[in-house]
Amino acid sequence: MKRALLAAMAASVSITSAGVSDAVVKWSDPSHRYDSVGNYPSAAQGVNVWADAHQGDGDALWYHVSTQSNGYNYDHGYFPTIATDTWGNYVEIHQASSVASSFSYKFGYDDGSGAQYMLGNAAQNDWGMSPFIAVHGHPCDQQQREYAFGDIVQVHQGNTGVSPLWMNVAQATNIYCNNNNLVGSAKWGGIQWLGAKQYNQTGFYPSVAVNALPGGRSACYLEVHQDGPGLGTVRWSSGQITISGGLPWTAGTSWSFNETDSGTFTPAAQHASVCIYDGNGGANYKDTGVIVMEFNDGSLWSFDGPIGGNTATGVQCLWTAQNAQPYDHGAYPRLSCQNGLLSGRSGVQGIEVHQGTNTTSPSQLWYRTFTDTSF
Repeated sequence: MKRALLAAMAASVSITSAGVSDAVVKWSDPSHRYDSVGNYPSAAQGVNVWADAHQGDGDALWYHVSTQSNGYNYDHGYFPTIATDTWGNYVEIHQASSVASSFSYKFGYDDGSGAQYMLGNAAQNDWGMSPFIAVHGHPCDQQQREYAFGDIVQVHQGNTGVSPLWMNVAQATNIYCNNNNLVGSAKWGGIQWLGAKQYNQTGFYPSVAVNALPGGRSACYLEVHQDGPGLGTVRWSSGQITISGGLPWTAGTSWSFNETDSGTFTPAAQHASVCIYDGNGGANYKDTGVIVMEFNDGSLWSFDGPIGGNTATGVQCLWTAQNAQPYDHGAYPRLSCQNGLLSGRSGVQGIEVHQGTNTTSPSQLWYRTFTDTSF
């Protein structure tokens, strides 16, 4: 069965027949349960620490810091996602209702102690369904007071069910470097959202990852979504985001995007999620995009491949799926990864969280980690 699945996927995304053994991403074994009750989990991989956000019973929203036993009820809402830079700053977004509604987002900071950190007031941003947020942190210079958050991207459905897909880009407006509390103290201000743009005519359950290009005014993105609810076609696209105008916290800043490549996965799948990690601090073919998804037998698969620029044509932000492997069983996988190079540390770390069963009712939550075997 697994060989048949791999052969079918290889036909549409050019995965090598030796993809399983040659995969760059190496998954830990086994997976671990971190909560007995929850659904729609998401995760944010920091350096040596990760956080999750998930929906509990009803509209209660909870988070954990790594594998600590205590979870904290931080808000109320639906379908939360969380992202982090390399400095311990977190941003979370969720919707107000179980159908299309306004989005709220809030900041947090973790000093590694596992204490409550998602305690700030929520602010409103955008409207729609199934938001997903991603962050790429910039290098941090305490002398010049550079900001840790650099590029923030959010994607969502325009309405309940299959509907236009929208992307919104933001930059930080007063979030200082923390270096996991080794330098200074936690402080955050806000985010300047630059306005949503429609990037696909129809879609469902989108996910996105972002990786900055050298120069700090453009970034690569890797996006994935399905055609509709349930098992079906999963589509991916890669492209370039360009930010122009004034500094992030001044008027006149705008953004644009250019899709550079796209493709589909087969056989039918659902609940895909994506992340990007740096190879050496800039977008190039040492950078890697990873996509996970759920297949009809309940198996969870990962795909990894380089994202960067084509030397011959000069086209930036092309993703190439090269490897595939089954790594677990479950539902609603969400993925996060990063390289510690931006914060002066080394090593690639990735975290994946998922439900034990495909249900909209709370179930056991599990996590699995991965590393990059080429480092």
